[in-house]
Amino acid sequence: MQYRNDIDGLRAAAIVPILLFHAGVSTLHGGFVGVDIFFVISGFLITSIITQDLDAGTFSIATFYKRRAVRILPALALMLLGTLIAGKFLLLAVELRDLGRSAAAAIAFVANIHFWLTVNYFDSGSETKLLLHTWSLGVEEQFYIFFPFFVLLMHRWLPRYMKVAVVLATVLSFALSMYFSRTEPTAAFYLIPMRAWELGIGALIALNVLPKIASKHARNVAAVVGAALVLFAVFKIRPDYAFPAPWALLPCSGAALLIAYGRDAVTARMLAWQPVRAVGLISYSLYLWHWPIITLYRLNYGMEISTGGKVLVVALSFAAATVSYFLVEQPFLRRHRQTRSRTVLIAGGVAVASVAGASLLVSSQAAAIVQHPASVDLVGSYADYRTKPQHPYQFRGGTCFASEGQQYDRARCLTLRTGQPNVIVMGDSHAAQYWRAIALRFPQVNVVQATASGCRPTLAFKGRDRCVSVMKLVLNDIVRRPDVVGVVLAGRWRGSEVASLIDTVSYLRKLGLAVTVIGPTTEYSVDMPRVLARSMLAGDPSRISALIKRSRFDLDRRMKPLVENAGGQYLSETELECPKRKCQLFDGDGGPYHFDYGHLTFTASKEVIRSLGSITAK
Repeated sequence: MQYRNDIDGLRAAAIVPILLFHAGVSTLHGGFVGVDIFFVISGFLITSIITQDLDAGTFSIATFYKRRAVRILPALALMLLGTLIAGKFLLLAVELRDLGRSAAAAIAFVANIHFWLTVNYFDSGSETKLLLHTWSLGVEEQFYIFFPFFVLLMHRWLPRYMKVAVVLATVLSFALSMYFSRTEPTAAFYLIPMRAWELGIGALIALNVLPKIASKHARNVAAVVGAALVLFAVFKIRPDYAFPAPWALLPCSGAALLIAYGRDAVTARMLAWQPVRAVGLISYSLYLWHWPIITLYRLNYGMEISTGGKVLVVALSFAAATVSYFLVEQPFLRRHRQTRSRTVLIAGGVAVASVAGASLLVSSQAAAIVQHPASVDLVGSYADYRTKPQHPYQFRGGTCFASEGQQYDRARCLTLRTGQPNVIVMGDSHAAQYWRAIALRFPQVNVVQATASGCRPTLAFKGRDRCVSVMKLVLNDIVRRPDVVGVVLAGRWRGSEVASLIDTVSYLRKLGLAVTVIGPTTEYSVDMPRVLARSMLAGDPSRISALIKRSRFDLDRRMKPLVENAGGQYLSETELECPKRKCQLFDGDGGPYHFDYGHLTFTASKEVIRSLGSITAK
């Protein structure tokens, strides 16, 4: 197909917001939509190449895969190997283990599926996953694998219905994306059925589904509108918006207008400007390298990147991308023209297997590779607490604690026992962390668990249905049953919810129930296990105390007298963990007191609940 300078410029318009957003430039709220622009570009280019070769009678699946392999694999393999080597010197054992698994998934083109399967409510933040960005490569690579067969079959057997089929597939994917963005946002974000519509938009442009515009003035207007949509998306869309549908439709539509009508429009002058094009040319390598560099910086210097840090990570990203482009991408692209498809594909398969094997080996031998003291490895291992046997025992996730995509099991978790005092533990994950410890502390009581993520147990709370329905059932019905004698309320309390909490305590006390409120948990501005382990390596574990959120102490002091005046028992977690503001760093097993920013380990939760008075005394 005919080369277009402006599309290189559009690549630059996609990658720069991604880079700056990830580096922490706060004004680019929607910088992440650059990925969606890349999807549209890819859909357009791939469909154009396939259909033009089919029309010319020169299309070959093997040749197509050869081109994709040469374009994608060398730079990707270099980045993965480079990141694994850096991980030996800069990561904890648990982080290197996860990195190895992610690298194997990335080189096998299933990173999006890997991250979808491994992300959950208690998972560490995205800032700690060095290869999280490769999810988008997984989506594109899966598109490259299956789409050529679809086009080939349609072209051979039903050529008249090619456009209709792509339109229907795109609309169906968008409908799925709309539904799952609301009900299963993680699946909608990572999986190709809910992302294919973005690539489909690009395919529709290549198939000339969009109407032709004869007037140059009208084309200019369309292209300017497209640029405006992209800019609006970059500056105004926020990470908490429903995504990818419907909000990704804005940058995708903008990119579509620029591709369809921008070849000779006024916008092309800027996009085809040499400095802009130069950034576009290295955009693939820039995308590959920027996230590992930023993540390694954050893991070792703090989640908040200073102004100087922003300049540093951006400069390092451009430097790595430039080296990758000129020393890896271009040499391989030049050589492949003289190499047979079969040879390239075999070599590519060997490379994929080799990198995947090396990655899995690194993952399995992570502790031996980093060679940190056992105490550091123990603390660091809590960064992946959800894989420890204590986690399901403590939280009962997926049954009595419901997070995204899960339903609360009322039959199993809201069963009252006659002839025995029943006490209900209500709230979010900060309540669920105490359930098992309370049940062990009071074996003569049937302790019932009613918990869901993001769900504070107050009369006025509004949120997701999985939460509100459970809270309403308990507060309006279950607590009125004669066998219920007490309620324990806990949550990640907010100052704005205190008044409603006090109303809830008063309401429950009027029903004659014993009411216990557990105050806010001590919190850190980072995942505690990772930073504590690194502080131990530096010889000063206590330096992590500077990262405690002091606002939680202030909220605790405010809540305690109000709850007690309303007739409730109040347990201050912050006073127990941090007497005289000197916080405990380790639980009784030598692990960290928290397994993330603020959730207590099982051992720590038992230590806190030891100080809890009677939960049945009225």
